Amino acid sequence: MISNASFIIVEIAQLSDIVQTAVEDGRFQTLVTLLSIAGLDGTLKGSGPFTLLAPTDAAFNKLSPSIIADLFNPEKKLQLIKTLTYHVVGGKSLTAADIIALNPPFKLEMLDNIVTSITTNKDQINVNDATIIEADIFGSNGIIHVLDRVLLPPDLVQVIYGDDRLRNLGLLQSVTGFTGILNGSGSFTVFAPTDAAFAKLPPDTIPSLFDPGNKPKLIEILAYHIVNGRILTAADIIAMNPPFELEMLNEIATSITKDGNQIKVNDATVIQANVFGINGVIHVIDTVLLSPDILQTVIDSGRFKVLSNLLSVAGLVEILKGPGPLTLFAPTDAAFAALPPGTISNLLKPENKLKLIKLLTYYVVEGQALTAANITAMNPPFKLGMLNGITTSITKDGDQIKVNNGTVIQADVIARNGVVHFLDTALLPPDIVQITIDDGRFRTLVEALSATGFSEVLQNPGPFTLFAPTDTAFAKLPPSTIANLLKPENRAKLIKILTYHVVGGRTLTTSDIIAMNPPFKLEMLNGVATNIDTDGDQIKINNATVIMGDAFGSNGLIHAIDTVLLL
Repeated sequence: MISNASFIIVEIAQLSDIVQTAVEDGRFQTLVTLLSIAGLDGTLKGSGPFTLLAPTDAAFNKLSPSIIADLFNPEKKLQLIKTLTYHVVGGKSLTAADIIALNPPFKLEMLDNIVTSITTNKDQINVNDATIIEADIFGSNGIIHVLDRVLLPPDLVQVIYGDDRLRNLGLLQSVTGFTGILNGSGSFTVFAPTDAAFAKLPPDTIPSLFDPGNKPKLIEILAYHIVNGRILTAADIIAMNPPFELEMLNEIATSITKDGNQIKVNDATVIQANVFGINGVIHVIDTVLLSPDILQTVIDSGRFKVLSNLLSVAGLVEILKGPGPLTLFAPTDAAFAALPPGTISNLLKPENKLKLIKLLTYYVVEGQALTAANITAMNPPFKLGMLNGITTSITKDGDQIKVNNGTVIQADVIARNGVVHFLDTALLPPDIVQITIDDGRFRTLVEALSATGFSEVLQNPGPFTLFAPTDTAFAKLPPSTIANLLKPENRAKLIKILTYHVVGGRTLTTSDIIAMNPPFKLEMLNGVATNIDTDGDQIKINNATVIMGDAFGSNGLIHAIDTVLLL
């Protein structure tokens, strides 16, 4: 008995480690070479135990030339390491009998934390789509099973597609082209909502997300579930000491917290952590992450402290937190800093609150979430009506979108209730004089205002309501009338006429006028009353008709009329 036992001990002592065993076998030259290139040969010579699923040279020859080239590419060493460790079970020496005893099918976690699928077919053991063609080659620190195929670790897209709980996520990624990102060579952390998580959304949400017109919004939602360039395991996240902010692929931060042993992302809970792919890790979550509203988006950015403060003072917070959709052209802190000294402090005075509201609502488009692609499709240049009723001028300079004299320096930051475009300039709404100049239909009026100096009056804070005759309206007058009125000696008469077109101290919209129940008299800035009436849907002032109403300026509004009002 003692002699036999001694013999067994001698035999075990003479076994080589699994790397040397593979070298001596002769069928694994490619594998041994790659282990050396990856620096893993030393690891697999360690104490173990290990289970090595070893592809033969013939197995490597089945791979496409491009895959082989990638494995030997020094720039893709990390991918090589991930591939090779996908063939190793750490801490276990599993014989064929052990595997059968584990009752396939089952998942087996490999040394790179990615799982393989173990199945059987009669007497054969299969690992993913490879077959063990020879089992139980023993080494001093583990065991080798010979494979007829190389195991290629799944990327995150394959992991998602292979998980029955993540079908909606897989479909949405396919629609948006995100599969092309997540099956790339980068490093990603994906917080993956289950189908049950998507089912918590309002009933029409999923169908609407598949609408091609909502693709930018869907891309933004998916990007809000991905950390780019980092593989963060649950242990990594805990080591970062929650709570903290984590920036996602769409450059919007999530809030990472802990509730006992559970990791939370915003209001979602990680229900399964550390599902690995070759290019990253997935944490399965129970709630879809929705980007914050527009207001929270600008707050989280950190570049809009002035804008955030002004919105709060103006009482406009609830608008930007509402259902939308909205488009916000958001001037950065640097943009506000470029305004003349004292501008912001003056706007913050209580007596200037209405002016502040007028300014801030000049940055917002209501009822539309206009992406850069939408704006380009609208074929600039064009006018865009803002929330305060004043239009901006949208143009393009090469690939850059311009709003008046401001440039969009970052486009398409999608929020839950709309889209934000970062601006390098704080837009100042034009006064009613500037609006008449910009419009192009009021050149005679502009000339008359300038000749009398009355334009300076209409550039004061106001408010004013200007009934503005078009050039066509002036053209109805006898040919010599305008020339005579523009003579210096007739300046007082021309001012009398111009002030007969202005209501001072009031901003009267068309709705306001209708609510005043015409016919009625309306006193003008020169102290003389006009007759206000209606003709069907049209508003009449004396014998003139309002042909375009409610063009807002910073200090009032303009109604275009088709006839000059004469005393």
